[in-house]
Amino acid sequence: NYKYVASIKDNIADGNIIKEKSPIFKWNIYILILVIVLSEILIFPYAIGALIFHFNDYKIIKVLDEEMFKLGYVKINVEEKEVK
Repeated sequence: NYKYVASIKDNIADGNIIKEKSPIFKWNIYILILVIVLSEILIFPYAIGALIFHFNDYKIIKVLDEEMFKLGYVKINVEEKEVK
Protein backbone atom coordinates (compact mmCIF):
# COMPACT_ATOMS: atom_id res chain seq x y z
CA ASN A 1 0.00 0.00 0.00
CA TYR A 2 2.98 2.31 -0.59
CA LYS A 3 3.24 4.28 -3.79
CA TYR A 4 6.14 6.30 -5.19
CA VAL A 5 5.13 9.39 -7.13
CA ALA A 6 7.94 11.09 -8.97
CA SER A 7 8.64 13.64 -11.64
CA ILE A 8 11.65 13.47 -13.91
CA LYS A 9 13.48 16.71 -14.61
CA ASP A 10 16.93 16.87 -16.23
CA ASN A 11 17.34 13.07 -15.85
CA ILE A 12 16.77 13.33 -12.08
CA ALA A 13 13.80 11.59 -10.48
CA ASP A 14 12.38 13.61 -7.61
CA GLY A 15 9.38 12.32 -5.73
CA ASN A 16 7.66 11.21 -2.58
CA ILE A 17 6.61 7.90 -1.08
CA ILE A 18 2.92 7.98 -0.23
CA LYS A 19 1.18 5.52 2.09
CA GLU A 20 -2.27 4.71 0.84
CA LYS A 21 -5.19 3.03 2.55
CA SER A 22 -4.80 -0.74 2.90
CA PRO A 23 -6.25 -2.70 -0.04
CA ILE A 24 -8.18 -4.91 2.39
CA PHE A 25 -10.70 -2.08 2.80
CA LYS A 26 -11.55 -2.32 -0.90
CA TRP A 27 -12.54 -6.01 -0.65
CA ASN A 28 -16.12 -7.22 -0.77
CA ILE A 29 -17.58 -7.54 2.75
CA TYR A 30 -18.31 -11.28 2.27
CA ILE A 31 -14.73 -12.02 1.29
CA LEU A 32 -13.48 -9.97 4.22
CA ILE A 33 -15.67 -11.93 6.66
CA LEU A 34 -14.49 -15.21 5.11
CA VAL A 35 -10.83 -14.23 5.50
CA ILE A 36 -11.36 -13.22 9.13
CA VAL A 37 -13.16 -16.49 9.97
CA LEU A 38 -10.53 -18.63 8.24
CA SER A 39 -7.68 -16.83 9.97
CA GLU A 40 -9.31 -17.51 13.35
CA ILE A 41 -9.78 -21.18 12.46
CA LEU A 42 -6.08 -21.50 11.53
CA ILE A 43 -4.98 -20.34 14.99
CA PHE A 44 -6.12 -23.63 16.58
CA PRO A 45 -3.97 -26.03 14.49
CA TYR A 46 -1.01 -23.72 14.98
CA ALA A 47 -1.53 -23.70 18.77
CA ILE A 48 -1.89 -27.50 18.88
CA GLY A 49 1.31 -27.87 16.83
CA ALA A 50 3.16 -25.52 19.17
CA LEU A 51 1.96 -27.51 22.18
CA ILE A 52 3.10 -30.81 20.64
CA PHE A 53 6.48 -29.28 19.80
CA HIS A 54 6.80 -28.04 23.39
CA PHE A 55 6.38 -31.57 24.77
CA ASN A 56 8.70 -33.08 22.15
CA ASP A 57 11.29 -30.44 22.98
CA TYR A 58 11.37 -31.66 26.58
CA LYS A 59 11.99 -35.23 25.38
CA ILE A 60 14.85 -34.08 23.14
CA ILE A 61 16.59 -32.38 26.07
CA LYS A 62 16.16 -35.52 28.20
CA VAL A 63 17.65 -37.73 25.45
CA LEU A 64 20.54 -35.30 25.00
CA ASP A 65 21.25 -35.39 28.75
CA GLU A 66 21.35 -39.20 28.66
CA GLU A 67 23.68 -39.27 25.65
CA MET A 68 26.03 -36.74 27.23
CA PHE A 69 26.10 -38.84 30.43
CA LYS A 70 27.01 -41.95 28.37
CA LEU A 71 29.89 -40.05 26.79
CA GLY A 72 31.25 -39.13 30.22
CA TYR A 73 30.17 -35.52 30.47
CA VAL A 74 29.03 -34.17 33.82
CA LYS A 75 25.95 -31.99 34.14
CA ILE A 76 26.45 -28.97 36.34
CA ASN A 77 23.83 -26.64 37.74
CA VAL A 78 24.70 -22.97 37.82
CA GLU A 79 22.71 -21.08 40.42
CA GLU A 80 22.56 -17.33 40.55
CA LYS A 81 24.03 -15.86 43.71
CA GLU A 82 22.44 -12.92 45.41
CA VAL A 83 24.38 -9.70 45.02
CA LYS A 84 24.49 -7.76 48.27
